[in-house]
Amino acid sequence: MPTLRGIEPIHRGKVRDTYDLGNGLLLVVATDAVSIFDFVLNAWVPRKGMVLTVMAHFFLTLLDSWGFKTHLVAAGSAIDGYIPDHLRHLRGDPYLQSHGLVVRRLKMYQVEFVFRNHFVAASSAFKAYDPESGGTICGHALPKGLQDGDRLPETLDTPTTKAEEGADEPRDYREVRAEYPRMSETFFDAFKGLSAYTRHHGRLITADWKGEGGIYEPDGAEYIGDEGFTPDCTRLWDVDQWLASQAQPIHQSPPPYDKQIVRAEGIRLGIRGLDPKNPVHIAQVQKIRFSDGILEKTSDVYAEAATRLMKEAPEHYLEHKLGVEGYV
Repeated sequence: MPTLRGIEPIHRGKVRDTYDLGNGLLLVVATDAVSIFDFVLNAWVPRKGMVLTVMAHFFLTLLDSWGFKTHLVAAGSAIDGYIPDHLRHLRGDPYLQSHGLVVRRLKMYQVEFVFRNHFVAASSAFKAYDPESGGTICGHALPKGLQDGDRLPETLDTPTTKAEEGADEPRDYREVRAEYPRMSETFFDAFKGLSAYTRHHGRLITADWKGEGGIYEPDGAEYIGDEGFTPDCTRLWDVDQWLASQAQPIHQSPPPYDKQIVRAEGIRLGIRGLDPKNPVHIAQVQKIRFSDGILEKTSDVYAEAATRLMKEAPEHYLEHKLGVEGYV
């Protein structure tokens, strides 16, 4: 993937690189990389970074319009106004403008704010659930008899730790509400609003969502951070497919609008169950090749989700809303 000449990232994530612009601002660049089971694959999903950036801008702007504070500062051609003079060669770069966001540098809370509307049998969060006796999740009691894809009796906040490596661990919702009362309420209200929006504007169900937030030290206020609302942080289902499943004796959650196609192929190729901290396993996964067809189908899934929710193709949004020409 392209690198930014003259500046080194302060953090390389699985699919995003973060750069310090100074003055309390960061530049976050979404790549076309894809990760499954905590492995970053030797594969690229075409357009993925662009679609994630466009969707992040759309939904962070939407949340702003609803009165929520988000870390978004600029996107698209507007990024140029925040590029310092010693990096002026990056101004006008179509790749950067189509994959980058300028955001406030937050002091991030060490928790993932996770919310769920539906029971998902494949989710590790529900691995201990027994349909005969029920169960608990992050301190919430679950009723007996839940099937895959069922609507939960109420929206649940199911926070987790924010692990630098490996899987996040569940936390008791009462502890997190006590520790972060305003931020917990903010994310809960945002989730309810986003769930209603996706259903009414895209006929998509928001099964769950995870977000991150923190404090912007220059003003001391709390802000919603991270990517806002994209297929990488939420599970979206087609409404009609979900209704059809619910009409069957045995329920099954619909295919999500995310990297599930890659994940399923990864399972077939034996990646699930390998240790992402084991150098031998990392090297083994890096040798695995995913077909162009799998990657193109995944690209189409991301683009379809964006188009349904924004009511325009991501390329059109990029050009006409963000002023980016010559997208690459």
